[in-house]
Amino acid sequence: MNEYAQALTSHTERVREAHRVLDQRYAALSEVYDGVGAREFKTGWQRSRAAFEAYAEGAPPLLRLLEEKVAQLEAFDQGR
Repeated sequence: MNEYAQALTSHTERVREAHRVLDQRYAALSEVYDGVGAREFKTGWQRSRAAFEAYAEGAPPLLRLLEEKVAQLEAFDQGR
């Protein structure tokens, strides 16, 4: 479970960084892109942003749960 928690933390950090870069690029694009296509792309981008935010908000509670379970298992292994 420790390895899973580390992998989740690492993955979440990589996804956050990738999303940050994409968000910056979208901001630059939206300054010069206009019309129907731009509005449709904006709608899709907003859905993607909402999905990312839901993922990012869900990772910390899962990590806390994993840390709690690891601590419980370690205590059990030590006979406490």
